[in-house]
Amino acid sequence: MLLKTYFAMLVILVILEISVGIAAYGKRDAIPGLISDTWATSAKDIYTKGNSTFYLNTPLYTIEKTLQCCGFADPTNYPVPATPVNCGFTGPVPVGCKTLLENKLEGSLSSIGAAGIVIGVIEIIGLIFSVVMFRKIASKENAQNALLNEAWRINRTKVQYGYSISF
Repeated sequence: MLLKTYFAMLVILVILEISVGIAAYGKRDAIPGLISDTWATSAKDIYTKGNSTFYLNTPLYTIEKTLQCCGFADPTNYPVPATPVNCGFTGPVPVGCKTLLENKLEGSLSSIGAAGIVIGVIEIIGLIFSVVMFRKIASKENAQNALLNEAWRINRTKVQYGYSISF
């Protein structure tokens, strides 16, 4: 019973994993649009607040600081004038974050996809082993039942023909 439950749960996990992989693969073309929309929404929030102190606590600043970029498409594509105070990148030639962010996410998605494939293969191997174990256990139970039935048949025959069974 426990082996059947393990097998059923593993099948459900493999199905879910494949579903998520298919969904992610289908949505991969939407990433640039999602990045643009999210950046625009965050930039609009910064513009409405209008101060550099608020900007330093936003995800946009963290992205700019991490990727060493400024603005979305380029440093002029910014809700407030890009200066070293309100831009995460303070180098001599600031570049936009759009291409850097898309490349970073595409690289991450590739890693996630590869990890999903490896985990899926391991799960399929686990499914194969559980089926083999289940079949072995079932065949042993069938052999034991057949042996018990044969013993019962022999003992019944002995009793039927007058053999005494002494314990």
